Amino acid sequence: MLIRGQSLQILRNLPFALSESLKQFHNNDAVTLNVSGAVGDINHIDVHWGHRQKGHENAARMGMILAGEVLSQWSELISVAGPLIARSEMVNLALPSVNAEEVETSKNIIQTTRDNTRAKFMKLVQAHKVLDVAARNGKPLEVEVQVITLEPV
Repeated sequence: MLIRGQSLQILRNLPFALSESLKQFHNNDAVTLNVSGAVGDINHIDVHWGHRQKGHENAARMGMILAGEVLSQWSELISVAGPLIARSEMVNLALPSVNAEEVETSKNIIQTTRDNTRAKFMKLVQAHKVLDVAARNGKPLEVEVQVITLEPV
């Protein structure tokens, strides 16, 4: 259950910003469906850019960028009709191997960050990845893969 004031805070994210941006150009007729494709190892922020990249301001900025891309492709869009078909399956993903030296280095990078010495962002990300893999003790990562299809008209 969402309290009225809270619902706006929760809904003001990137999909909301994208939808609102598109509605400005299509008289509120645009209906957006936000799904993630094969996203893999991506990040919605530019790690080399020093400006603040979180919160509602960043969601609005990213929504506007995505809306611009959608609008640039608008004439190429095709209409779709039902049925909507969805399938889901759990799969096991093998993880990379990590050695004791990588684990120790990663612990040192994270400890250095805790001691207020700045580690480079990507080094910190890699350190957490190594420690996450090591903590699984060789157990594969179980993930859900979903596929949704719509038939073109």
